[in-house]
Amino acid sequence: AAVVLACTAGIYSSYLYQGYLQEKITTAVYAPSSSRLPHLGMLHGLQSFVCFVIAGIVNVVMSGGKKKSTVKRAPLVEYMKPALTNTIGPALGILALKNIPYSSQVLVKSCKMVPVMIMGTIFGKKRYTFAEYFCVGLICFGLVVFSLKKSSAASKKLADPNLLLGYSFCFVNLAFDGFTNAYQDKINSQ
Repeated sequence: AAVVLACTAGIYSSYLYQGYLQEKITTAVYAPSSSRLPHLGMLHGLQSFVCFVIAGIVNVVMSGGKKKSTVKRAPLVEYMKPALTNTIGPALGILALKNIPYSSQVLVKSCKMVPVMIMGTIFGKKRYTFAEYFCVGLICFGLVVFSLKKSSAASKKLADPNLLLGYSFCFVNLAFDGFTNAYQDKINSQ
């Protein structure tokens, strides 16, 4: 139980710190041009590369450095589909920050259960109960009501906001997240 709590605390603190850093980096004005960070794609690319390196290290450590394994694994090409959506999705989330406040993005991403359930039904052939759909609906309804409160302070930090574009990036990001989760479940079940 202590390991689970430690892992949970580590995950939450990592995500909170990442969100804090992203907000600071994307809203700060940099000298000498007095402009905001124009290369959010590079920021995401660096994050993806660091995750790739760490995952490779963990893979080597967990396998004990052995090349051969008796465990049956899915073909490498099967990993490419969720890898692609897992790379593009967060990049779109970062690009959305140019157009909507971070708090709005967090609220939209809190509805991640919807695309996960939809993609789980399509790709994983999962079935959900009425109670699960009802709970997701209630959560989404609560988030919509909560998001109706506008924050002018957060909107003023944006250089040139385009809400439609920002929310579109978020929704595609959610769809990719849902696909990634469902496809990873499909690979793990094989």
